[in-house]
Amino acid sequence: ARWLAGYIPVEAEPGEAVTAVVRVPARALRHWSQADRGWRVEPGAYRVLVGPSAGKLPLAATVEV
Repeated sequence: ARWLAGYIPVEAEPGEAVTAVVRVPARALRHWSQADRGWRVEPGAYRVLVGPSAGKLPLAATVEV
């Protein structure tokens, strides 16, 4: 499953490189557990994909929780 965990708008001229810092809050890794009747974070590795659109995600990293 994929979900949007964060974003930041940037502006750049054609050919210009810009740096954007996108903070992913810890709550973005939670899901609702019916069994626990509360929010849970599943331990393990999460793959973070980064790019200018959902169809173009050229950067990736793994976050261990």
